[in-house]
Amino acid sequence: MSFLLSFDPPILLTATLTVGFVDIPGTIQGNGADRGWDNTPVVETTTNVSSPSGTTMTRPLLPPPVSLTTCGPPSLERRQTMSGNILVITSKEDGNSDNTTSIQTPCAFWLQRKLGKTKDGTIRLGYQLKQQQPTTGESSSFLSTKKWELVTDPTGRHTMVTIHIHPSSVLNDTCVTSTSSPQDIAAFATTVYSPLNELSILQHIAQHNNDGNVTHIVGTDLIASSSKNVYAVLPYHRDGTLLDFCQKVGTLPEPLARFFVRQIVQGLKTLQDAGLCHRNLSLDAILLDENHVDISKLGWAMQFNPTAALDANRPLPPPGGLDPHCIAPEYFSSMRGCWNGFSADLWMTGLIVFSMVIGSDALFATPVAEDKSFARICIKGDIRGQALRYGSLIGRDLSGLSDDLTDLLEKMLRADPEQRLSLQQVMEHPWLMAEEVMTATEYLNTTSAISIGSHSQDS
Repeated sequence: MSFLLSFDPPILLTATLTVGFVDIPGTIQGNGADRGWDNTPVVETTTNVSSPSGTTMTRPLLPPPVSLTTCGPPSLERRQTMSGNILVITSKEDGNSDNTTSIQTPCAFWLQRKLGKTKDGTIRLGYQLKQQQPTTGESSSFLSTKKWELVTDPTGRHTMVTIHIHPSSVLNDTCVTSTSSPQDIAAFATTVYSPLNELSILQHIAQHNNDGNVTHIVGTDLIASSSKNVYAVLPYHRDGTLLDFCQKVGTLPEPLARFFVRQIVQGLKTLQDAGLCHRNLSLDAILLDENHVDISKLGWAMQFNPTAALDANRPLPPPGGLDPHCIAPEYFSSMRGCWNGFSADLWMTGLIVFSMVIGSDALFATPVAEDKSFARICIKGDIRGQALRYGSLIGRDLSGLSDDLTDLLEKMLRADPEQRLSLQQVMEHPWLMAEEVMTATEYLNTTSAISIGSHSQDS
């Protein structure tokens, strides 16, 4: 039996890119610049565009916030109309609701500024739209709609998304299916990041997210194709990644790290319940939206069969990702037959905890016994000793680490995968169960305001 299981290709909706007009209220909320630690405006410079009639209008790519005090009385709220590219997604029934999606189709999104890029495409910010009530004589067809309004969530913020745009050629990539041979599946796991594989995984995760629970992992069933592109609509995380956060605020106090780690391990539980191993976990793969984090970057993930992990003659599959810091040590040894994707993910999670509280610079260059730092951390289990050595180098007192934290890290970062804690043991560990927690908002309210540069959500 194969240790890696297969995915079927994603189920695609129909995408149509059109030009329309969006009715904008006098103030735009939820534009990602209201976090306290993020003072970078997300409004691009306006440009003048000549219309066919010869008049000139201003067309900002992202509408800037306008003070409510300049909008007149509430009954006279200022509104304006702006043109833009509209992504319309419909089901194969051409506009009927599709019960397989978490968002009713048809639906539409206003494409905005570029957030980042993938290996073969781009990631753009988007606003979810709703059809403006047609006037007498206008068509009520969703596809022919030219006038739109912004959708708001229950808090009154405009609903924002990230839209991953791939060329349609990704649909021709190799994708392992339920009929693939074990050899094909194993070979696929050795390839580089696969956009098609990630799209399939996003839909697979969405099936687990649709039960209404907070799962702390990104998934979507809104994946649609046109003749030129494939679009995946994902939640927008206003505060970038945990890496962005830690680079700006520094190492975190244990109560705040505990608050984040609880959510990360819940995301790992969702992965394991779905039979997935991530294979590329890092701070940069954890998206942050105020006090909420989600695991992302699923392009290296594979379905894993833990019952097949006892074949002593099976060689280990190649690792996911490219950063040697995030590759479990069993990949660099001659061990056979003991590879477990879930255990490898937990080792990478231990690195995340270590980096948040102690600092990534205190880690090793490569997880091999010849590396003295690796030997000290993962073979000898001397977490506190490594922290004190690092602290003395940078002039920082790291003697206050709790015993529970060093015990958790020692047991998560063991070089031997069979000696590491299981996910359930991590979730029940005293450090994670401790009552003292601090949210990101509470922490930022106790520190001075920190300005951060623009951050992306690259895949």
